[in-house]
Order: sequence, then C-alpha cells, then structure tokens
Amino acid sequence: MTTPNLPIGTDPANLPQGVITPTQAGTALQDQTQGKYTNVAASKFPDIASNTLAGSPSGGGAMGFVVDQFSRITSNIANADPATINGPNDIVSRATSFFKGNSVLDSIINLLFHRDTSLASRVSAIEGKIATGAEFFDNFNRGDTSSALGGGWTQGGNGQPLGIHDQAAQITVGGVVATPGRQWAKAPTDASGDDFTVSMVTHPVQVSDTAPTSLIARANAAFTEGLSVNMFRGKCYLSRWTRSGNTWTYTDITNNLSRSYSGSATVEFKGSGTSLQVIIDSIVVMTATDSAHAIDASHRATGFSLVTTTAALGLAPSYSGGLASYSVKSVAALASVSETAGAVANVIVAPVATQAQAASTAAATAAADAATASGLATTATALGVAAQNQAASSAAVQNAGSALGISASVLFSGADGETLSTVDFTDDGSGNLAIRAPLGYIGIKVGAADGVYGTRLNTPTATDNQSATIVVGDSANRDQKTRLLLRCDTSLTRGAFLEFADNSTIRLGQWTRSGGSWDFSTVWSSAAVDVNTGQRVEFRAVGSTYIAFADGIPKLNYTDTGGALTVGAAFRWVGFAMQRQTINSNSGFPFFTPITTIYDSYRIASLAISDMKAPGAVVGIGWKFYRAAGTMGMSTLGTSSFAKVPANLYDNTTNLSQVTVTNQGQGVVTIQRSGYYSIVAAHSLFINGTDQSAGARWCAYVNGTLLATGAVALGVPTFVYLAEGDTIQPGMFIGRDGGSNLSANQIGGSCNFAGYLMQTAN
Repeated sequence: MTTPNLPIGTDPANLPQGVITPTQAGTALQDQTQGKYTNVAASKFPDIASNTLAGSPSGGGAMGFVVDQFSRITSNIANADPATINGPNDIVSRATSFFKGNSVLDSIINLLFHRDTSLASRVSAIEGKIATGAEFFDNFNRGDTSSALGGGWTQGGNGQPLGIHDQAAQITVGGVVATPGRQWAKAPTDASGDDFTVSMVTHPVQVSDTAPTSLIARANAAFTEGLSVNMFRGKCYLSRWTRSGNTWTYTDITNNLSRSYSGSATVEFKGSGTSLQVIIDSIVVMTATDSAHAIDASHRATGFSLVTTTAALGLAPSYSGGLASYSVKSVAALASVSETAGAVANVIVAPVATQAQAASTAAATAAADAATASGLATTATALGVAAQNQAASSAAVQNAGSALGISASVLFSGADGETLSTVDFTDDGSGNLAIRAPLGYIGIKVGAADGVYGTRLNTPTATDNQSATIVVGDSANRDQKTRLLLRCDTSLTRGAFLEFADNSTIRLGQWTRSGGSWDFSTVWSSAAVDVNTGQRVEFRAVGSTYIAFADGIPKLNYTDTGGALTVGAAFRWVGFAMQRQTINSNSGFPFFTPITTIYDSYRIASLAISDMKAPGAVVGIGWKFYRAAGTMGMSTLGTSSFAKVPANLYDNTTNLSQVTVTNQGQGVVTIQRSGYYSIVAAHSLFINGTDQSAGARWCAYVNGTLLATGAVALGVPTFVYLAEGDTIQPGMFIGRDGGSNLSANQIGGSCNFAGYLMQTAN
C-alpha cells in the first residue's frame, strides 16, 4: 500500500492497517509462513469476532477453521516457484487440504448438496432390505441425466423434467422461473400377483410442503388409474386416482395429517386383498380397506410421480422429494412396526385397528419431538431405529391363509422412574423395571432390592419361530446379567434365555421362575463374546435351534435335540430380564469407611421382535433340480467332450422362486429377473458301471450355447449374468485320468443343478 499524503517519518501507529515502513519491508516480504497469513487474516476481523459462537479467527471454532484453511493455502502458493504457477489449475496440488481429504468440508458440502457419509450408509443398508426378494429393484446408480431415468422405466407428464441426479430419481431443478407440472414413471416390471409391496427410500436432500411425492400401485398398463400414497412434508394421503393426459384426479381413502416422509425415509405401500397399509420408517402411518378399485391381473403396474409447484409466473418453485431407490414385491405381510414415545406408549401389531393406529401415530410424533428437543433422545432414537431395521430384515412373510407373521418394536424413552405400561407389558409382579436417566433406557428402578426383574411383551408372535433384538444401553454392571427371553409362557414362569454381561461371556439356556425367584442354572452353551453399549444383540429360535447374534454376526448356537423346552402356541411370548447386586466394601478412607456400590446389568435402549421364516421356506430368487432315482444310461460321452445332461435326468424340483421351469428332465429354467446368478451342478459319470469321477466335470448352456467358463469341478459354483428371458441348463464334461482317455455312458450319484440370484442388474 502506498501513502502519498503521509510524510516520511509518520508515526507507524498512525498509518493505515497493513502499511509497513521501509525498515520493515525486507522482513515482511520474505515472510511467507502460515502464521503470518493467519495474523493478517485475523487482523481484518473486528474485536467482536473473537467472542462469538463461531470461535476466534486466530483460534478454534468455525471461524478459526476457515482462517486456517486460507492461511495454509496462501502460504503454500507464496512459497512455490513462480515459474510453476501459470493458472488456477496449478494451485490445486498446493491446496489439497481444501479440495479433498477434508472431512469437515466434505461433511458440510455433502450434507448441503448430496448424501453425507452417515446418510449414505443408512440408505445403503435400507436399500439392501427393500431389495431382498424383490421382483424389480432400482437404486438409480448411474450417471446424471436431465430428462430420462433409463433402466426400462416408462415416463410421461409435464413440467420440469424427471431424470437422474446424485444417483437418485429427481426433478431437474429449474432457475428462478420453473415450469409447474407432474412427471410420472412406470416401473419396467409389474407385480406378478395382486398383493404387492412397493417401497422407496427418499433422497436425503429435500421434501416439500406443496409438491407431493407419490408412490403408485395397482395401476393399469396405460397408467391412467391406480392407487397412490401422496406424501407432503408432515402429512400424507392414501388415494385412488385417474389420469387424462396431464390432468390427475384424486379420491382420498384416508389420510394422516400429522406424519409423513422425510429425507432418507423408507416408505412401504402394501396391499393384501382389499387391505391397504402405508409404513414410513417402520411406523404404520395409514391403514384402510378399499374395494372400489379393481384388483386383477390388468392392474399390477407400479411406479411413482414427482411434482413441481410454483407461485405466480413460475416463481418460487418447490420440488417433490426424489427417490434414492425403489422396489416391487408381490407379497404383502400386513404388519405394524411401532416406534414408541415412552414406556407408556402402545405397541401395535397386525391387524391394526384404526383407533390403535391413531394412538401409535401420536406416540411416534411425540418420539420425534422428544428426539428433536434432546440430543440424548436422538441417540436413543437412532439406536432404536437400528433395532427396528434389524427386526424388519428378519421378519417373516407368513402367507399361509391369515397366519401373517408379526414384527413389533419398542423404543424406550421417557421421564426417570416412569414404569412400563401394562397395556404393552406384563412383568413378574415386582414393578421394578422403569425408565432410567440420563439416557431414558429401560432399567431397574431406584430403590429396588437386589435380584432379577423381568417382563414380557403382551403381544405374542404368530408362530413358534421367533426373533428378539435389543440395542444395548448403558451399564455399571460388573458381571450382572441382562437376558433376552424367548418361548415364554403367558405367566412368565419358563422359557429360553440368552444372557450377557461385562465379563465377555454369553450363554444360552433354559430358565424357570417361581415368584421372585428366577433360575438360570440350566446353561446349554456359552462362548467368549464382548458386548458393549450400542451393540445389537439378537436371540433367535427356529425349530429346535437357538442362535445368538451380535451386530448381525452369529456367535453361539444350540440345538435342543431332546426337546427339553416345550414349544407351541402357549409359549410364544418374548421378554427380557435384568439383574441388580449391591456390593459392600470397607476400603473407604479415612478409617475404613464402608462403601456401598450398586451394580445393575446393561439397560436396554429398544426391543424389536418378529416371527422368523420356518425351516425350508423359500427366500429369494432361484431353483434346484435333483434326481431321486438311481443311475441312468445315456449316449456315450467321449474324452474332452461337452454335452447337455440327458433327457429325464432330474425327477424333482425344489426351492423354485421367480423362475419358469421349461424342461424339468434336463434342468432348463427361464429367467424372470435379470442379474448375476450363482450356479452349481453335481453328478457322477460311469462307463458300464465303472466310476469315471476322476475326469467328470460340469458345465452350463445359456440359450443353448456353452458358457465360456467351460468345464467346472463338480460341486464348485460359478457366476453368470442372466437377462430376463434367458434359458440356462446344465451340461457334463469328461476329461482324462492322467494320460488315459475316459468315456461315460451312465450318469447318476447325487445329481443336482441349482442357482440363485446374487445381485440384480438395476
């Protein structure tokens, strides 16, 4: 800076800020350190900037972080060889801390504009859930487009176009002025049956007060009529609709004016016969019966619509929340998973009465309000959601008549000392389990004596195969036990248990109770497993097998081969128990003052229960052919020859799901769902009764052409991409035994050919 109006010799204190004297020039111009630029930048702020919540420009906080980034980059560039700085791109390598690898900036930018790490992780986990068993699934994981979804979707409508943005189906945002209208998209694959579950995960960026996101089911092929759930911020509607050109007409069936979707929410729209249900983030928000709309094979199309709304002249546009993923299943287990606001809220299971659902919705709204008001409640909510998702992933789809499996969950929160609701729970008669501060988890109440205290949910499972999942709360337990209880009787006097504590050991066993006396001495099995606050612990009973999981990983199992524990409709309740012990010591100071310490077992943040799939139930997409009869003859297969297996080899099929058997005898299936399949075959080859297994292999033919993988060892799987409509069948190969030629004219042994879908194409 030059000072033409100030004479040489002016007191430096009277010079403008930043001016240096000739005697200071050498030092100042050679000083290109970060500290110098930090001081220069900080000096530009007024004094008040050092006393705000943003922090100090030369210290910590957000203000200090920004100044630190500026000073580091400026110093790096100032110290660079001038010959290497020819344009903006030359500064990138000297500013890497700003452009990449900066977790703070990454988090801020991603939170504002994209999915941040935690949201992306959650979305990914939920996508895995809604994709399981789906007939069609799309996570829109492809490049940005302004007006086309790709992936086989059929699109129409008016207003701002619908495309792919940030790996999500979203309206292409306009400028200051936008074109209002509704864009719709029909999924490339219809539901294969009249019952349906259409699911979506909301993109995290936005939801709207005025522009609804609509999830559509039971539409006709022309997409001119159907059912939809129409979601605004804070409210949603279940409706019948018709379309004529770009004019949509809605007839509301029911609504929920206090709860709806949010960023990264999971929405499930289900229909089973005339019963309809909408579940958002595992909470049933609407349920209704509708017989006015057609239920038939010509009304199985599904999809969604997104809207752009504007003020006058196209100003102030608002856009529907987009879809991060979408799936269709032709099953609908109408079940309610209820998030509770406290120990007094109701747990709801299917079928859901309207009055009960209203109570559940009010409870869930209160939970959300509590979570907003308290960081601790938010932690509890997050842990509870984790348990609910875990339970939902293992919930049964029971389609035998009206025997629908249930899933239900309880998120514990409330005032310190608040006892469990008798509407939801039946305890051991002690009344000693209650909400405990500071985190609001369930534990043993203040003043209770030493001992074990337990309770059960008043809702039994629908079948003998059960799952119970908890999120572990806080503890001061030493080696006091928290126990999950399955296959309890209604009086809570017997059942199976999974116990854990701080001593790195978990146990499975059988328990009984008489009054206040609990007996857990019958231990079936144990293992060294660490369990800590925040972990998910699950206890499953399927058939006669009992399994313990920690964070989804099986840790311990036991099979009750002798049937020591009775199973049946009278033993389908689920509960938990906790333990307290008081320790007195004389190690106090001074004068060996006695010290009394109360040790409680781990508290519980949330509980989720569900029915489990029965053994042998078909889950997923795939097939298996096998031969029950003995060895059969065939045309001679010579050395180094490939051939399809002979006609009538396979006489049985099993585990068929969403494939078409074209020829059972030769194991030919037609694929209904595109994706990557794992396939495997096994058999034995003989020449006039002499085993030729040394040279036996298997192969596969896709659409009649030998698969490029060629010969594969018997029983070893290989992987292949199969498109919808492709046929696949097994083949056989015989090679050499060392240097000897081999041949075969018989096939038998354990003959089977199986495959299952591993990953979908969309």
